[in-house]
Amino acid sequence: MTAFLPPSRLRPLPRSVAPLHRESKDSYIERLAMANRLFPDDLHDQLAGPRPFRTDRIPLPAALAQAASQPLVRLLLALPDLASADFTALLPPACRDRLNPGWSLRPVCALCLAAKRVRHARHWTPPGTALCLRHCRWTGAHGQQFAVTALPEIIQAQRRHYRLIRRHGWRDAARAMDDALRICGTWWDNRRFTKALDRRRGVLRDPAWAGHGQSLTLAACGYPEVVALADLFLTPALRALPFTGSTGDYRRFVQEVRDRAAPGYWDDKIASNDPLTFWIEAERHHHTQIGGHPRL
Repeated sequence: MTAFLPPSRLRPLPRSVAPLHRESKDSYIERLAMANRLFPDDLHDQLAGPRPFRTDRIPLPAALAQAASQPLVRLLLALPDLASADFTALLPPACRDRLNPGWSLRPVCALCLAAKRVRHARHWTPPGTALCLRHCRWTGAHGQQFAVTALPEIIQAQRRHYRLIRRHGWRDAARAMDDALRICGTWWDNRRFTKALDRRRGVLRDPAWAGHGQSLTLAACGYPEVVALADLFLTPALRALPFTGSTGDYRRFVQEVRDRAAPGYWDDKIASNDPLTFWIEAERHHHTQIGGHPRL
């Protein structure tokens, strides 16, 4: 008798919502649930779980398309993490591998959403995306956002970050950014080289948020120095200067650090716990590879 049952199908929900560009599937399910006054977890379980009285299961992409009354291909094109291996054949060849490693999940710019009458959504962003360039808004992992229009150097740093990724690849750029952030963060924790940082924080002010508000504005205000120092680490000719054995080359490297991230950094007055000194010694010992070529 089971063999004569029609193919599995879900009853469409009363209200449908359009997917956003590069939106995550969880974000879309949440918006669909809220539009229909459902709990997102309950809707997800209904879509992904087995149907009552049947032993088969509708794949999540097909179930979501049925419940949302949206064409399956439209959802697959809009939601990068929805397409499983069984459904990639439905997509054009150029769209079959869009969720690349290094992409991260971030809140969508509130002003971009306002134009679509959407209150909140999350989307996948390429590596190096820290703000919405269209509206010059910095977006945090917890949904807080603020404008950085008054600080054009932050916007310029975003574009510079993109160029580093295009030139060196996202993995090497991410490694250099991690090194630069660790070094700058240690300096700032010790109240060293904070003049530019303090000036930007005075312009932005800390919004009246609970929890992570201060750390979010700190990340934005220190972004230009972090990107500039990462650029230094990614430039082979400059990166090699501390390891040539030449005093002149080392002094040139120190000057680059001063010009980019730490005005007043003096090679003859370096503290014993200086993070840049630790980085140089670690590079000398481990010979870290970037782009297939050793740093030394």
